[in-house]
Amino acid sequence: MQSHVYVLGTRSKLTALLVGIVLIGVVAMLLAVGFTVLVALAVIGTLAGLGAIARRAVRARVDRALGREPDRIALDPAKQVFPAASAPRLDDR
Repeated sequence: MQSHVYVLGTRSKLTALLVGIVLIGVVAMLLAVGFTVLVALAVIGTLAGLGAIARRAVRARVDRALGREPDRIALDPAKQVFPAASAPRLDDR
């Protein structure tokens, strides 16, 4: 397998130093933009969740004011599933 080595040939150390500083600055800027996007997504998700909670609370309050029953999910004991006695358990290794 061949490997390639890329070298930036400059005539002075000052030019090489400036190119290195510019490259570090570009990487730092990309990291800052990435973190900013990540924080923005977290804020948007939080606001969406708070909006959903607020909408549900307002809807429940309106339903109570109109005399409607809130949505209740009743569990049916007849549909409950029990594991077989001979089923292998994870902690019986």
